[in-house]
Amino acid sequence: MPPGDGGRIPGIGKKREGEITKVKGFILSTTLVREEDKIVKILTPTEIFTLYRFYGARHSPIQRGNLIDFVIEKNPKGGIDRLRSPVQIPLLSPTLPLFLPLQWENFFQFLAFHFRGISTISPFYYRKLVAMGEELGVRPSLRVLVEGLFEIFQFEGILPPIGKCGRCGLPTGERVALEKNTLHWCHPDCLPSTPHFFSPALGELYLYRKTLLFSQGELEKLWFFLIGKGE
Repeated sequence: MPPGDGGRIPGIGKKREGEITKVKGFILSTTLVREEDKIVKILTPTEIFTLYRFYGARHSPIQRGNLIDFVIEKNPKGGIDRLRSPVQIPLLSPTLPLFLPLQWENFFQFLAFHFRGISTISPFYYRKLVAMGEELGVRPSLRVLVEGLFEIFQFEGILPPIGKCGRCGLPTGERVALEKNTLHWCHPDCLPSTPHFFSPALGELYLYRKTLLFSQGELEKLWFFLIGKGE
């Protein structure tokens, strides 16, 4: 992952010796570990924290994709630090269609897999997620999510060159298949087991991170191919 870009970062409180820092971040994942206790991964502007969350009758539920204020309590025994006092920060409008929060959760499921093994990140990701959350409900949701995902790919430098087949090296045509692990374009005959897409629409997405040329059906097919199963 690219390194942080330095400077004062919104979302991270100022640390002092002996104090617990109050932080803002997005919940990437939650894993049940004992009764109702959970291991929670949270993406903040500069770090991905893995924290232990004790549950009880007075504790509010936390959900993947939520933006929260929270406190990290150091574990005196040196184990996993504890998540304390999480408070949800409204980002998605409560009037959004019911399917949209599920799309948002699926997107974060993808991010949790994408960031596996990573603890230090660039502030770009936090800022991008805030901007995407604010766009949802203003623009069609899949266009916001797919464009945001490809902006992340572009930032990380993992988008391959376009126009030639990743399998045989020959120029591609009007329809191309995508190789999921590498995002290379391929001839449908070279990669018959995967969906194929309209190459001008993919070109606009790869070069400019825009989905203007995608029909809704093609966009839904691309979304399911990349993220729908949370792989």
